[in-house]
Amino acid sequence: MRITASSVRRDFHIHTCYSDGAYRPSEVVKLAATRGVSEMSVTDHDSIKGLREAALAAEERGINFMSGIELTSFFCWDERERPRMLHILGYGFDLEKAENDEEFTSRLAKIHRLREDYYINICIATRENPFMLTTETGWPHQISVYFGDLMKEVSVGTPSDEHLAIALRKKVKKIAPKFCMSPREILEAFFFQNPKTWSRFERKSGLTLRQSPEIRERFLTPPVVKDRDYYYTDEAVSKIISLGGIASLAHSGDFMFGVRNEEELGHVISLGIRALEVWHSKNTDSWINVLLNRARIDDLGVTGGSDFHIFIPGRKNIGDFVNREPVPCGSIEEILSHR
Repeated sequence: MRITASSVRRDFHIHTCYSDGAYRPSEVVKLAATRGVSEMSVTDHDSIKGLREAALAAEERGINFMSGIELTSFFCWDERERPRMLHILGYGFDLEKAENDEEFTSRLAKIHRLREDYYINICIATRENPFMLTTETGWPHQISVYFGDLMKEVSVGTPSDEHLAIALRKKVKKIAPKFCMSPREILEAFFFQNPKTWSRFERKSGLTLRQSPEIRERFLTPPVVKDRDYYYTDEAVSKIISLGGIASLAHSGDFMFGVRNEEELGHVISLGIRALEVWHSKNTDSWINVLLNRARIDDLGVTGGSDFHIFIPGRKNIGDFVNREPVPCGSIEEILSHR
């Protein structure tokens, strides 16, 4: 059973336009304020560029703010397997120290360049294998997303899946003006090629969609996946600690970016993890119970958040866990006490 700890709204997993979110840090804080959030953290993927703007906006609105980042790391449990990605949240670190850490900032800049290369490669795939859309009258249309189209949606930072989906949606609306789907649904239909979402797209748009599996393959396989371009998980944890912060294992129940079992969980914790992101929508009820038990046994902090990227009416918002309930995690003071 999911447990709501209190009616206080806290959110320690929020993204801005400096990674794959849709809004500037100050806009995110404004949204948090309208939701009654009293404590928050911005946790952009491999970026600290939005933290000062967010911290200032939070101070102006009387919101208690904690520095944050979501570091992409590589984890290898079995030497026979290829290293896979694991996300590590860093909280409460010294921002000035982080900004002046040349190794850290250079590594983050390189990761963002790799991310840009990834989206360039996807755009090339859509040019080589255009999406084929056919109207009810049989009129065919070919659609591709150029990198210039994508970058028009990016205000600052690097492109993201949301930017890609929005750029593609604009192209579709030129053919079917009344068509409306969320960025996530666009990604599911066109890039993940989920059959159910694909079918829903055709019903909503009145268009028949044909596409190449090559696009899905490139979307799911970044052009550069060299583990040494990123931190290994133990290095990511050590870096956060060296900057005065606490490392928390992010959405560990996530199939793509989580751990696979309790044994792996224990190993990751042994690397210096001092908190667990228990309250995340990708953690099942049974896994939440595992995490809560582990936090109790190892005296770990309990964190949580909405993993907010963009506002969609009727969907989970800033400060929400599930069913629009408040994220039931502890305070900033409680989390940082486990450093």
